[in-house]
Amino acid sequence: MSKKIYAAFTLVLLTLAAPSVCPADGPFWEAQWWRDRGMAERLQLTRHEVGRLDQAHQRMRMDLQQAQSAVNVARHRLDRLMRERHLNMAAVEMELNALERASAEVASGRYRYQLKIRRILGPERYAVATGWERPGRPDRWPSGR
Repeated sequence: MSKKIYAAFTLVLLTLAAPSVCPADGPFWEAQWWRDRGMAERLQLTRHEVGRLDQAHQRMRMDLQQAQSAVNVARHRLDRLMRERHLNMAAVEMELNALERASAEVASGRYRYQLKIRRILGPERYAVATGWERPGRPDRWPSGR
């Protein structure tokens, strides 16, 4: 049983501490890097694309706020259960599962947002925006792709 609790807390910590690729300050999902004039020119963004990026960003913020709220609620409930003198393992398992689902939703929401950005920009400009086009980067796309 303690392995599941340990695994859940590890999952939460990894989700929150996961590194992100970002061309601007802050995590990729928080920064409005397309608003930077230099980046917009470098990517040759159209007004339509900027509008789509704005919409995707706004939607992502709303979705992630809801998902993060669910994480916070599940954490609070789990903490409360863990402080009880007599541990109700069924309730702990239920809240642990809720925490795992909510944490996974936060992580997958970030990737869904990056997928939307890639769809808007296409693979080449997405690589530029995320910094993947830098020479010497070990996971850099091979030329001709």
